[in-house]
Amino acid sequence: LARLTSRFLADFGFSIGIADVQPTPRLTAAKAELVQKGYDECRVKIADFEAGRLQPSPGCTAEQTLESEINGLLSKIRDDAGDICKRELHHLNAPLTMATCGSKGSFINISQMIACVGQQSVGGRRMPNGFIHRALPHFPRHSRDAPDKGFVANSFYTGLSATEFFFHTMGGREGLVDTAVKTAETGYMQRRLMKALEDLTVEYDGSVRNAEANLVQFKYGDDGLDPACMEAKNGRPVNFDRTLLHETQLHLARVKRSPQMAAREARGGVALRRTLDEFLNSATFRKVVHRNAKSEPSSFEVELVDFVEGLAKLPPSAAVQMPGNAVREPPLPSSTTKAETTAAAANAADTAAAPKSELQPQKKKRRVIDDSDDDGSVAAAPSTAVKQELPGSGPAESTGESEALSLKIEPLKTEISGDADSIEPIPESVTPEYEEGIPHWLTAPLLRAFLEKCLQKYQRAQVEAGTAVGAVGAQSIGEPGTQMTLKTFHFAGVASMNITLGVPRIKEIINAAKTISTPIIKAELDSPFDVVNARSVKGLVERTDLGQICSMIQEVYDEHNCYICIRIDLLLIERLQLTITAHSVRYSILTAPKLKLTEANVQIASKNEIRVFSGYCSREQLALFDLHRLKESLKGVLVCGIKEVTRAIITQKEEGEKSAAEKADGRPCYKLLVEGSGLLAVMGTAGVRGPLTRSTHIMEVEKTLGIEAARQTIMDEIQYTMGHHGMDIDSRHVSLLADIMSFRGEVLGITRFGVPKMKQSVLMLASFEKTTDHLFEAAVHSRMDAITGVSECIILGIPIPLGTGLFKMLQRVPKVNLPKSAPTLFGPCDKHLPF
Repeated sequence: LARLTSRFLADFGFSIGIADVQPTPRLTAAKAELVQKGYDECRVKIADFEAGRLQPSPGCTAEQTLESEINGLLSKIRDDAGDICKRELHHLNAPLTMATCGSKGSFINISQMIACVGQQSVGGRRMPNGFIHRALPHFPRHSRDAPDKGFVANSFYTGLSATEFFFHTMGGREGLVDTAVKTAETGYMQRRLMKALEDLTVEYDGSVRNAEANLVQFKYGDDGLDPACMEAKNGRPVNFDRTLLHETQLHLARVKRSPQMAAREARGGVALRRTLDEFLNSATFRKVVHRNAKSEPSSFEVELVDFVEGLAKLPPSAAVQMPGNAVREPPLPSSTTKAETTAAAANAADTAAAPKSELQPQKKKRRVIDDSDDDGSVAAAPSTAVKQELPGSGPAESTGESEALSLKIEPLKTEISGDADSIEPIPESVTPEYEEGIPHWLTAPLLRAFLEKCLQKYQRAQVEAGTAVGAVGAQSIGEPGTQMTLKTFHFAGVASMNITLGVPRIKEIINAAKTISTPIIKAELDSPFDVVNARSVKGLVERTDLGQICSMIQEVYDEHNCYICIRIDLLLIERLQLTITAHSVRYSILTAPKLKLTEANVQIASKNEIRVFSGYCSREQLALFDLHRLKESLKGVLVCGIKEVTRAIITQKEEGEKSAAEKADGRPCYKLLVEGSGLLAVMGTAGVRGPLTRSTHIMEVEKTLGIEAARQTIMDEIQYTMGHHGMDIDSRHVSLLADIMSFRGEVLGITRFGVPKMKQSVLMLASFEKTTDHLFEAAVHSRMDAITGVSECIILGIPIPLGTGLFKMLQRVPKVNLPKSAPTLFGPCDKHLPF
């Protein structure tokens, strides 16, 4: 197919011109209506904000909420315009073809060329005010309308106005700088990845080891499959639906099955279950999937069984175990007519004539007489029925679809012709003799062929020994990094909570940074449906300082004393649902590390007033300065919450985040997003489900939960970051990176400090970074290099131990007897001869 298309394009060519991006009148009218509708919705939001009717989102001010909602509306305009373009453009349109096949561009580019350029942004926000209360002097002050803050309604085809062009250059400059910086960042990141992973290979025992024979993975990717041989999109070796469709077409097109052969094909749930169980217990299957009697089923086996059982309602495996392989026929009902008795006898005769391996008991049977053609044969099933019936599992809806009925109808014609009056009428909706819940086309031979094909594909997908999985993994992770940006994005619909993504986030993960820019803890609640309980938990988690809950902190001087008077706002505490009293505030002041006050210095005057006397004043003239210092220090005293937490936000769960029980309940569910560190303290907070709490800070996860949790966090964070940019990386590559960072028992970053802890080769480290330092240190300590890695072998011109270089060959060479050399006068001599 690739050669065919290449030859076609070589003769036909592929071009793009201005006519390809010319909008039709209908598209122009639809775009104008779409833009006007979006403008009207934005004006309604702005009017609500100015009137004070706009409800702030969790963790946001009213202004932040307005900007977030307007951004969402304007982004929707561009996306909807792109959808209109996809519907209106001809299927042979050149830009549409390029975007669809993925060669260049996207539907957003098509939308910008034809319909609408969209909102321009700087730093992830709408255009900032370059002048006093406005972005440009062309607009009125304090205006928040879409065109005044950088929305470009025109397309590149129609042309941009002066202000739109200016806004577009502002947004484009950020993209140019981003591209220039990103190239260097991603190039260096990919070089470090390649240096750390270059010598990882699959050994003959299936494990992944480095050049020093250190074990990195027991089995590559946990399943030993090659990512290049995956067939399904989710990284699985077999696309079951496509394989079943292929085998079904081959099975039906197989030559000239006689009616007798078709009649004897084993059908029914018990026969299918027996076929499945025999295949799973066969020696061939066990050998391919490396399963013994004590091992757990592999993921491939589980998925295969689930697919087959989902295709047809099979009985449990215990139903197949019958003593002596006896076939159990259900008793006929008491109201059996003569025709039905004859049909049962014919069926029993067919069963007795069939081979023993094809015998299978029948469950609830339907009556089998159907309308036949004039010659007595049954109408053949249309070929399209296979495609329509593949996804379902119900019985066939049309009559006369099986050739097997011809054998049973012929003997009945003579029997029935004489006793037509005694036969009850048979409804037209009766289908052939197939069980409920099992497709009419699914037989035991077809199932056997399907299972064998799946096993063949699984065996072909096994990774070969010597595969350079490290180099392939580094390339697979580093190359998509060139397509990412350096921007900071909003976190999962929470407008005010930013999260670092793109290249900076990948760098944080690979470097194993001790401090990251936006650490976020996702905390599940014990009562996810109760928003009041969520507010209480938020109060226990979020850091609350004394200055945030006081209505007054002032200095008081009287004739006898001078002190700080603190008045607590009890109404605010009640509204925030905090468990703070005057006694708890006094305890917090006494335990504050930098104040060093005694119990005599802090007194409770009333339930909402506390007096703090200075404990530092040694001379009366310094009392004034001491109180000033004490007043400023008291504002930052922690009275409630976790010290490392900046803030916490209650947010509603999306549909994909809910558990099965939460989906069944139907009520809105809430979770807590916590900015900051302190994972252990958050997990131990009352009302938080500790086992389900997650953090994006890898080093904190390692410190709190251990190395295995840190390894899983590395994998999850890389997949989340790549997925946010629309990139899909095979999980085997990501797991290999996580293992190389954690196989030493601690999380090591792939940096000039972490790589020397992973590897000992002097030449490899010298070729990485700090060349002279490594060489001088190796010379001082007389270190040796075994020359087993990739870099060392390349430096010395030795074949690398990957691929075909993984093994060595020994050859027995016959010894060659060389002639003895004649002794010379002054040469060496065996004996001393005196003159």
